[in-house]
Amino acid sequence: MSSNASGPIGRPDAIHAIVRNVVDTRYEDLSQKAVDATKTFILDSLGVAIAGSLAPGVSETLGVLCDWGGKKESTVLVSGERLPAPSSAMMNSFLIHNQEFDCVHDLAVVHAFTTVLPVALAVAESQGGVTGRELLTAVALGVDVASSIGISSRSPIAHFRPGTAGAFGAVAAAGKVAGFDQTTLSDAMGIVYSQISGTLQPHSEGAQVNSLQTG
Repeated sequence: MSSNASGPIGRPDAIHAIVRNVVDTRYEDLSQKAVDATKTFILDSLGVAIAGSLAPGVSETLGVLCDWGGKKESTVLVSGERLPAPSSAMMNSFLIHNQEFDCVHDLAVVHAFTTVLPVALAVAESQGGVTGRELLTAVALGVDVASSIGISSRSPIAHFRPGTAGAFGAVAAAGKVAGFDQTTLSDAMGIVYSQISGTLQPHSEGAQVNSLQTG
């Protein structure tokens, strides 16, 4: 996933088509159905986060993130703490997913809003000056990226897809909010590719660490 327009053997790299679509798409390009669905699932995710604020592991996770400290850039949902954007995104994703009530794309097997929305909110708040339409567009595109990658997967699920496919969607949304050009967003996709991870083991054990993998 270099910034070059083709892969190592000269064929077009699919990530560049994805990046081009993210960079070029405007709010006006979204269908009304996409706009309505994005609004609905943003509200759904926020509601689930309120319920998730009462779940086990919340106070412990929030305590660790507060202890890490850093610049107060964006807000933790429900409780209102101000944390660095990466920390608030992690915490808010944890709140949304920790009871498994968050929306899921069944074919993609991705909780796309859980990974995308907290990142978009954190970047938008830390950056400032982001309109509602800009935020909605970024979320819609990020969800599209995460879901499309999940749907395109052909091998048996060996890793936690919200932490893999979802990570690309989160970067797409962050880059859209931040106004990245194609080169910068392609580079960001390459960076997240080097860091993606996620295991299905917490599903077998019922471990709360599963929710940390979405953030």
